[in-house]
Amino acid sequence: EFIIISPTKSNLLPTVRSRLPILKGKVFHDIKELEFSLQKIDYAQIFSFLKENSRISKTEAKELVEAIFYRATVTDKLILSSSQLQNFDRAYRLLELNSKPQSVLAQLLMGFASC
Repeated sequence: EFIIISPTKSNLLPTVRSRLPILKGKVFHDIKELEFSLQKIDYAQIFSFLKENSRISKTEAKELVEAIFYRATVTDKLILSSSQLQNFDRAYRLLELNSKPQSVLAQLLMGFASC
């Protein structure tokens, strides 16, 4: 089996296109940079972050959850506990159910302040 990745299907030869199923993948976006470190986050920083993001949409909140996860695992190189991983999963699910983004983000970030 082969997986061929191309930004457009016109880049592939017609013989290849006719013999392979074409699947469109999700385009990834840039991860938003966060100004704080999750290793040393305190309640004042959490409050400030929540105040800045008090009127964001569900989509923007999901992007922030992704940015927080990226910051924790890639930038800060934290090894997340099972409860922290569950908090990320829960945050994403709650946003899908139209929970208030500010409440979801608060719950997620508080898991790092108590570490």
